[in-house]
Amino acid sequence: MLTQFTHKADLRFNLQTLGLFFIRRFIYNLYMEKRRTKKHLFGFIGPTGAGKTELSKHLQKKHGFFYIPSITTRPPRPKDLHEYKHVEVDTFEAYIKDEKLLEYTIFADHYYGKLKNDVKKHLAKNHCVYTLTADQVKKLKEFYTHVKIICVLPDDPVLRVVEKRLKDRGHDKEDIKKRLKTVEKDLLLIEKLKNEKLIDHFVKTLETDYSHAILETDKIVKGIK
Repeated sequence: MLTQFTHKADLRFNLQTLGLFFIRRFIYNLYMEKRRTKKHLFGFIGPTGAGKTELSKHLQKKHGFFYIPSITTRPPRPKDLHEYKHVEVDTFEAYIKDEKLLEYTIFADHYYGKLKNDVKKHLAKNHCVYTLTADQVKKLKEFYTHVKIICVLPDDPVLRVVEKRLKDRGHDKEDIKKRLKTVEKDLLLIEKLKNEKLIDHFVKTLETDYSHAILETDKIVKGIK
């Protein structure tokens, strides 16, 4: 009689243990499925000339990420027509008034920003890349949970390297002077964001080895894909 009772108790224990195993397994599978399906937004910040656009293009080409285009009032340039939506000032200001922009800024006397609908539309398809100014990081992190901020910095000394890169791109002296002032402000903002732990990764674009930055960026996205 005691043996029969013991067998029944053992059977109940084994069934309960098996049930708990399957429940835990089910919860784990749901968690992993959620990790696989959630889309990440990789936001590149850094001073002008740092290499943000080049790294975002790399993620598009190699990993199939979507680039979320900016809208701007700046006149079109032949080489970057696919990177921007060009609009008139009154159109941009209407977007501001109607709260259709996730964030916007003024750079070199022109408006730049991202439309909320563009961000949502692209994230519904795949992981995305996004270039933004350092002052908009907090707003982006408040808007979307799965954001990784990657700060791209040129080799030291930063100001001298940026100046050289801008000259190589064909910018005139007056434009370079304006941009270097903005770089100084950007570096202060970046330091503040670093102290507030709002930057997830730092990548250096070395003058002697640009492949270093590409490899570092690949490492960052490898664990998320």
